[in-house]
Amino acid sequence: MAKLVNKYNVGDIVYYVNDNGVYWGSKTIVQLADDHNPKSMCYHFTPTDTPWYPNIECNLFATEEEAQAAAKERRATWARE
Repeated sequence: MAKLVNKYNVGDIVYYVNDNGVYWGSKTIVQLADDHNPKSMCYHFTPTDTPWYPNIECNLFATEEEAQAAAKERRATWARE
């Protein structure tokens, strides 16, 4: 299996949106979790209530604008289902 390439690095500030489209604001990457999911890079960030749980890369965004757009799109998807 090919090694995953991370989009973000320790110390990067990212914006987190969960699978349900809830925007959780800015987070700081504190650890890479490349052994958690074989298909996608995962990260640990702070602040969080669940420091043991890695978060998948597709839920992290480089800008707040991207995160807000993703949150809106995910909420719209849930509303259609």
